[in-house]
Amino acid sequence: ANLLKVNLGYSNPDMASKIINAIIAPLISKGQEIFPKRILLINDRLNELDTEIKNTEADIKMTQSMISGLPGSAGISQPEISLRIVFLQNSIPNYGSLLVTLRTQRNERLLSLLNANNFEIFDPPIKPEFPISPKKAKNVLIAGIISIFSGVFLAFFMEFLQRAKEEKAK
Repeated sequence: ANLLKVNLGYSNPDMASKIINAIIAPLISKGQEIFPKRILLINDRLNELDTEIKNTEADIKMTQSMISGLPGSAGISQPEISLRIVFLQNSIPNYGSLLVTLRTQRNERLLSLLNANNFEIFDPPIKPEFPISPKKAKNVLIAGIISIFSGVFLAFFMEFLQRAKEEKAK
């Protein structure tokens, strides 16, 4: 199944709902436009596969009838008849594998047709009970602590560089 999940964290839930609707409306519209075309293509391919399967089955029957009719053929030597029979018998497994492949493709297309769903919204946008909002006090506290640690680190690093220059100068 092809699912598209859209999440949007925004301070104004009504605006978030409008944004999500603006995003998904064209997607659903385009999907509903493409869906019937996709179903039509699958049905066309199913018809083609049915025709190919019938033709392959007819080829197998014709080959089998040719094999059974060859021994009584007049005007053809026995080695020639034997050679033709072997050739025709060797072609039957090729037809058989082709038939299996065609039937497998047909079953896969039927399954995709059965699983095909039109575009729809499963869960409409909802307004959260507890809207997302920035935690200013927490952000300021974290920024202050990081600044203090950065300042202390920078002071020690500058002191280290200054001592390294003084020792190098001596």
